[in-house]
Amino acid sequence: MKLAQISVESLKGVGDKLSAKLANLGIATLEDLLFHLPSRYQDRSRIHPIASLITGQAAQVFGQIEAADIVFGKRRSLVCKIADASGTIDLRFFYFSMAQKKQLKPGDYLQCYGQVVQMGRNLGMIHPEIKYRRSNPNPELAEALIPIYPTTEGLQQRSFRRLMTQALDLLSENTVEDLLPKLILENNHFPPLSSTLAFLHQPPLDFAISDLLRGDHPLIKRLAFEELVAQQLGLLQRKQLHQQTPSIQIANDEKAAQQLEKSLAFQLTAAQQRVIKQIQQDLERNYPMMRLVQGDVGCGKTLVAAFAMLAVASNGQQSVLMAPTELLAEQHYTALSEWFVPLGFEVVILISSMPSSDKKHSLAAITDGSAAIIVGTHALFQQQVEFDHLSLVVIDEQHRFGVEQRKRLLDKGSHSTASQQSPHQLIMSPHPFHEPWRKRPTRISTYPPLMSCH
Repeated sequence: MKLAQISVESLKGVGDKLSAKLANLGIATLEDLLFHLPSRYQDRSRIHPIASLITGQAAQVFGQIEAADIVFGKRRSLVCKIADASGTIDLRFFYFSMAQKKQLKPGDYLQCYGQVVQMGRNLGMIHPEIKYRRSNPNPELAEALIPIYPTTEGLQQRSFRRLMTQALDLLSENTVEDLLPKLILENNHFPPLSSTLAFLHQPPLDFAISDLLRGDHPLIKRLAFEELVAQQLGLLQRKQLHQQTPSIQIANDEKAAQQLEKSLAFQLTAAQQRVIKQIQQDLERNYPMMRLVQGDVGCGKTLVAAFAMLAVASNGQQSVLMAPTELLAEQHYTALSEWFVPLGFEVVILISSMPSSDKKHSLAAITDGSAAIIVGTHALFQQQVEFDHLSLVVIDEQHRFGVEQRKRLLDKGSHSTASQQSPHQLIMSPHPFHEPWRKRPTRISTYPPLMSCH
């Protein structure tokens, strides 16, 4: 049976409460558990003499309990003093029960792992992980590196490792599905997924931890490769679904575009002309455009968006430009008014601070369709804002809006047409969306639809 089909509740010790805690980590099945990889590792294969410890060191010690007392100060704490042949160290616990105190009997042995801190004149550990050895004077040494997992409140590392051990006992090539084709595995010298997961959860002691943490090890690269493949396939699937969504086809009005270009006090750059043409080609398709325009401040992103909005207005449809601040919205409103009003198109603005009479006029113009160009801020999300035929949504500085906020505006566009057609979307950003090792572009550029895998 595949581990993806087995609930974590099948593991020993997992009830409703523990299952809920695992759900907080996105873990519902045994496969989910196995893909919850360690964030780091600890070497507990040796015991450090107490006298050799230094502040800030993560170490494992073994000693005999000399005393365990409750100390009252700014905070009540339980302090346990243990000693080995070389010296003594204090273990401090701020969260404890009387039952735990009674377990710390002088003469018994403790094995502890934690970070060494300075506690007054003595060295100590705060809330170390401990093992009771009772009257056994021999420590229990690990035979593999100890994994440390990202966890949640109320779920300790020791409990998490016990669950992982149970899952690993069930792991085999037949119980976890390897999504990569055999040819890809062979060409890249990738091991099976089952052995990869088993190794990463229980790496041997002689393995260099730094290789795992840096991501240089072939096993880490093997999982990263699979994750990237899955991501790309997911994006392709989303792109296919996106292209099945109907949208209004916007034909280019060359005469209106020429009028706008002639009214400018400058000539369009070659990059601006190229981007305008790319966007127009997107608008002419029968599925929604989703394009990013990226460029430095002052490179002409708003002007490029204006040509797209002009094409939409020439087709009797509405466009909206959403800005993150009222000051930026007013600047866009001023520029778009100078360009569009002489061409016979009404431009309105909708911001929270505007007078109620002006707001009432803008809302009416948006609803009856007389406003071809709408500029606004978060005020556009208001319930009373109803568009007549919204076909293009332009979002400036998109990183300052949440995904849900952008979706709410797009949904208003879908509801503004009887056929439930989705509006086109043009996103503007001054921040580069390119690989960090490439030189930052200094001119305007567009990127394929955000769902593209190119």
